[in-house]
Amino acid sequence: MDEEIKALAEATYREKIRRARQSAPSLKIGRGAELFTDSCQRIRCGIRGQCSNIGPEEVERVLLDGLARLKRSHDHGIIQYSKNSSP
Repeated sequence: MDEEIKALAEATYREKIRRARQSAPSLKIGRGAELFTDSCQRIRCGIRGQCSNIGPEEVERVLLDGLARLKRSHDHGIIQYSKNSSP
């Protein structure tokens, strides 16, 4: 059952990305924010799954630390995003 839920969640996420990519530029900004919010929620769930004994404040700290690390990696050219990359 968990695998079915995971597969459904992944399919839903991919569909949101597909729709966002096909949207008019004026709508992409809003959809981008929506996808980012959804992604952060998925990351929070993953953090809770790995560290079930930490509270909401610690989950948020771990998330923010990870986002900061990702930004630093991008700023230093370690991570580069291509226009054609897909999840």
